[in-house]
Amino acid sequence: MATQEKCGKNPPLLRKKLLWTAIFMAFNGLGYLLTSAYPLFEFYHLDYTPYDQSIPYLPWTALLYISFYPLMALPLLLSPNQKLFSKMLKAYFLTSIISLSIFVLIPTKFDHYPPPSQDIFTTHIMNPIRKADNYGTNAWPSQHVLFSLLGATLLCCHGYLRTAIPLLLWGIAVSISTLTTKQHFIADVLASLALLPPILIAVHLNEILYLFQRKEQKL
Repeated sequence: MATQEKCGKNPPLLRKKLLWTAIFMAFNGLGYLLTSAYPLFEFYHLDYTPYDQSIPYLPWTALLYISFYPLMALPLLLSPNQKLFSKMLKAYFLTSIISLSIFVLIPTKFDHYPPPSQDIFTTHIMNPIRKADNYGTNAWPSQHVLFSLLGATLLCCHGYLRTAIPLLLWGIAVSISTLTTKQHFIADVLASLALLPPILIAVHLNEILYLFQRKEQKL
């Protein structure tokens, strides 16, 4: 059974992964839509800094931007065993609750960068996304950055580098695309990166405390 689970050939575990991944995606998606459509407080307006303005608008990176959605789910589905899947799911829900709480307490809004031309990527990908996104709400922190890096980082922490490194490189590319599609500011990316370490510490708190206890016992 353990070998089957590790190899991803355990049907009950696969069904559990699919079910809970779908539940999480629905929970986070609905939470994002509700916090955007029904803010409890007045929106805080974000502006492009000179640093943000210096980043070029690259329409083709819209493909990277929308690849976030499968990337968000893949680490959960590729988690090699029940224990890591449970830890990863806990991290995902914790990240979602933290970011949605920030969206409730500090709702943000910004004016989208006017694209220099209506190319195929802008017309058919970015314009519909911007319209569905309520024209630039709740950008700080960036869930694109948080969830693009979270799963791959957890896999790295547990030594599954062969799976983690391609996902991590993909996540970095998606994170950069949030800037080159003008969907986020540099401050949004930095805020997301600042949130990742405490989230990782929180989901590994039991292991960290255990190591400290063992160290004290040896002393």
